[in-house]
Amino acid sequence: MALTHTCTGSQSPSRLLVLVLVVFLCYLPTGAFPEDLAPKIIPKRFVWRGDGGVISCLADPGFPDDFTLIYWLVNRTFVEKAFPEGRVQESEEKAVEVNGQALIQRDLIFQKVSAEDYRSDYTCVVNSPTGIDRFTFRIPRRIAEEHRNERSAGKGTGRRRPRKITKLCKSKKPRSEEEFI
Repeated sequence: MALTHTCTGSQSPSRLLVLVLVVFLCYLPTGAFPEDLAPKIIPKRFVWRGDGGVISCLADPGFPDDFTLIYWLVNRTFVEKAFPEGRVQESEEKAVEVNGQALIQRDLIFQKVSAEDYRSDYTCVVNSPTGIDRFTFRIPRRIAEEHRNERSAGKGTGRRRPRKITKLCKSKKPRSEEEFI
């Protein structure tokens, strides 16, 4: 007596698994991930700290942050190479939570801001298997001048510096500059 088995429309689990893998492998290389999974940078601004300052890069990794890299570039160069003396450094990457959302953060720390820093481009890069996001920042001169004015106002001696004022007049007697101050 021979036993026979008749399949009534169901597929074997291994065949279904192969089909799912083929679809996934065809889908993966196209980079067609939902945009919700791609990392996104949340723009921040430069914050002064004494003579130095900090630019924070806060990002939603989109993908589990174990697979996400966050780093800074200075004029398209790694920070360690651009500032080997360590005047400008990256902080350690840290996980933060804002309004219940898991984010990652890495700061760019300036020990002292110099003239060359205003001419440099600082780019935060967040890279994951689902995409990449970049944010380029330049320290605005206006902010730097306001900061310098605030700091110098606090160090004043109370004495006014003499101003040079030139006035054209039709008087016969020449006047000294001090008369106009």
